[in-house]
Amino acid sequence: MNANRFRFRAWDDSDQMMYYDVQLGINFGDGSEYSFERFLGNQDEGDYHGWILMQSTGLTDRNGVEVFEKDIVRCCNDTLSKLYVIEWYEYSCGWCGTERTETTPQEERFWVRNLASQPLQIIGNIYQNPELLEADQ
Repeated sequence: MNANRFRFRAWDDSDQMMYYDVQLGINFGDGSEYSFERFLGNQDEGDYHGWILMQSTGLTDRNGVEVFEKDIVRCCNDTLSKLYVIEWYEYSCGWCGTERTETTPQEERFWVRNLASQPLQIIGNIYQNPELLEADQ
């Protein structure tokens, strides 16, 4: 990944599809095009797409897969395995993993900058794999 370039992906809630590298814009099969500005909310009137924009954290998991906002990651050590959702934590202006369980909904966080020392694996994201959060409880 080029460290000098911000990377984004977008979930189309209307079509239930994920698009990557939307900072470059995208071309649809029907010939229509989307510039990055349209993902930022500058959509044409009548546009039915429901875009949810997500930014890359700039890090990769233990398999070299790029970590994006709203990814579901498994963090394991010798005695514990937990699921976290990667989110932007505005109060500290940083990426964090927020634990999602019935007993601690969004209570426990770890900072993404500490991920290099964690055996972390992306297992999905909240839009395409919401069942992962339910199954782990």
